[in-house]
Amino acid sequence: MNKLKLSYLLILSFIVHQSSAAQEQEKIANEQLKNYEWAMRGLLSTILGDTSKASRINASEELKKTLEKAFKEKGAFQYPFKQAKGLSIISPDDGAFRIFTWQLYLDENNYQYMGYLQMPDEKFYKLEDKSAEMRSPQYSQLRPEKWYGALYYSVKSFKDEEGQTKYLVFGYDAYDFFRRRKVLDVLHFFRGQPRFGDKVIEMKDHRGTVRSVYRFVMEYSASVSVSMNYSHGKEMVIYDHLVYQMIPGQGPSNVPDGSYCGLELKKGKWKIVDKVYKHNPYVGNDNPPLEHPILDRDKNKSKDIIGRAKRKGKIKID
Repeated sequence: MNKLKLSYLLILSFIVHQSSAAQEQEKIANEQLKNYEWAMRGLLSTILGDTSKASRINASEELKKTLEKAFKEKGAFQYPFKQAKGLSIISPDDGAFRIFTWQLYLDENNYQYMGYLQMPDEKFYKLEDKSAEMRSPQYSQLRPEKWYGALYYSVKSFKDEEGQTKYLVFGYDAYDFFRRRKVLDVLHFFRGQPRFGDKVIEMKDHRGTVRSVYRFVMEYSASVSVSMNYSHGKEMVIYDHLVYQMIPGQGPSNVPDGSYCGLELKKGKWKIVDKVYKHNPYVGNDNPPLEHPILDRDKNKSKDIIGRAKRKGKIKID
């Protein structure tokens, strides 16, 4: 055998060996991620269903540790974690990041939200819910360590007026016994670091004055169901129009009046559209986009994200 053939065989043998070693490492990593996934499933079952407050809190802390270990494994960014029921995982179309969030029930007036922002380069950021300390969350830009906590259910990328890619993130906040909130936040990156909130959203205050805000917080009665999501058909954010009225046993609160408002992207900013549907929105194929269930992923059930009966009518999930 001449030297050229011998060199070729040695190189080929080395490549095959390296490929086999890489495949073996990937297999081991996937097995480890699977183990973490099933551990997370058990912890989430405790978080969402255990009657002991201490057990729920301890399970939530263990879930944080488990996620942080999982994020350090090779291939973690691509791993779907489909068996981790009760954990919301959202990612934009461009695959720039993933956000993991979950809800921790403390008592009937106190919910906390936990989360992580995972990047493709194996970096991750813990999201720490400080919403209880915020008097006017609409007017603040926030870092991960001071986050307006919510259970995220959708994300939509867009370009601002300077052409920078930013992301609308849609969240649910159980807030307190009588009131719920939907949160429309803006995630962007400044010098490579994540920031929540940007003054690109219009909203109307209680006097009807249009203001630009860093995030849109929509508060409503816990006795009603309210939607807010992006409609690909309409190419805008669509949400229930709310009116202020007395609720028996609760006092004054906001409830939907059956009409819908929108936010339309114009020159990098989300501008208010006062009335999206001029006729009955439940007729035909052009329906309001409702949220996919998060806490309960069985689409055939008649309950919504927080266990109330779903609104009746001919509605599609957009």
